[in-house]
Amino acid sequence: MTSDQERVSPAPLAPTWCSFQSLCSDAEAAIVSAHCLYSLATLEVYYSPDQTCFAIIERQQCDVWRWAAFSNEDSTITEGWERDREDAKKAAEQALYLCRQNQIARD
Repeated sequence: MTSDQERVSPAPLAPTWCSFQSLCSDAEAAIVSAHCLYSLATLEVYYSPDQTCFAIIERQQCDVWRWAAFSNEDSTITEGWERDREDAKKAAEQALYLCRQNQIARD
């Protein structure tokens, strides 16, 4: 291995969306379900890579998806509604990105 290769660290794994039903622990499920306003059946969760924030999406109506981002201190950062699931995911991911940028700036 060359010295240049040794200095390059592997890219962190990108977080992925997961369904409420696939959460690993009861503690995670309790935190996330406390923020659900409509349906656990449609609830999906996305954690920031450093685990300081998380986002959810859930179906409010057939053509309305709620998205929201939260800090781990249990405060709502922002929320909104989109017409489809993919747009809701994009909005939530953007909110998490801004959350992380704000936390970096404070540190």
